[in-house]
Amino acid sequence: MNLHKSKTATFDMINEPDGPDGISSQYDIICIQEPWTDRLGNARHNSRWDIIYPTSRLALGNNSLLRSIILVNRKLSSNGWRQIEVLETNDITTIQLFGAFGRLTIFNIYNDGTHS
Repeated sequence: MNLHKSKTATFDMINEPDGPDGISSQYDIICIQEPWTDRLGNARHNSRWDIIYPTSRLALGNNSLLRSIILVNRKLSSNGWRQIEVLETNDITTIQLFGAFGRLTIFNIYNDGTHS
């Protein structure tokens, strides 16, 4: 999902209705590119989601654009997934799910079109 840094799109998504029509009733993981951020550089989410930032976010500081986050539904046990460290970029956020099915690694990679 690319929100193109839109505050309106972000708030429409996180102010979801209760019940089966809500996005948290339909999805367990949402990969967002170009999230809207407040003046402190934080993305928004609601209490139904854990927000996963790139692991280098704090090291790179506010001078580096935040272009990739992952929302993990809180219905998923935090014992069933973990964040994978990717250094020196705010363009890649990675989590790994594990369980009886094995392991599944999800990469949310922002590519601005000028890199391969």
